[in-house]
Amino acid sequence: MRPVALAVDDEPQVLRLVSQCLRTEGFDVLSAHSRDEAEQAAGQVEAVDLLVTDIFLGDGWGGELAFRLQEENPSLAVVFISGRAGEDPILRHGIQEHMVFLEKPFTMVELADAARQAMDGVPGSPQD
Repeated sequence: MRPVALAVDDEPQVLRLVSQCLRTEGFDVLSAHSRDEAEQAAGQVEAVDLLVTDIFLGDGWGGELAFRLQEENPSLAVVFISGRAGEDPILRHGIQEHMVFLEKPFTMVELADAARQAMDGVPGSPQD
């Protein structure tokens, strides 16, 4: 069974590229343009293994989304992406072992590496 990734970004072009990269890396991918869409999408599957989310979404903060989804799945791996890293409180206070930050702009290779790093930090991860 392939791991499930949820990609969330309010910029359609970024979301499309992130989703494409994650599919190439072997994930089944759910895509969402907002926090609300992401929560709805996550509710339609048994579990999300990896969340790749922009920190600043049009309808909320990506950190809140990550913590909300982790309530249901404590082993959720997370990659936060942002072009405004200096403004984010989660980065100033540190992130958990299975969370990775990737600053925009990034390459698909950098995204794939970040996804693997986040998944490697999760005990019992389905990703080999």
